[in-house]
Amino acid sequence: MKMEGAMGSVAERQDGTVIAGVELVCPRCSNCSIRRDGKTAAGKQRWRCKLCGRIFVVEKDGRISPLVKELADNLIKAGVAVPVLAQAFQGHASKRWLYHRRSVIRECR
Repeated sequence: MKMEGAMGSVAERQDGTVIAGVELVCPRCSNCSIRRDGKTAAGKQRWRCKLCGRIFVVEKDGRISPLVKELADNLIKAGVAVPVLAQAFQGHASKRWLYHRRSVIRECR
């Protein structure tokens, strides 16, 4: 059930409701009482657990396509800065993933 309140849109799942086809459960405490908490820089919905305060994003499948991986690898090897890549890959790869990918590529050299 979705309710509009003073704190914004609230997602309540005590009755087992699934919102937007995704089961909303806190990854830390498995609580079902979740509320919206703004958006990420990539425009994805952020959620906050009412019980423990954990903020999280629900991904569709959480996977980065092979094409994006290959393109990111080539650009990282060419020396393009991660913040520039993060802007270019907005919504497809996070800055955190790009920094991790860069460290993996550097270790392989």
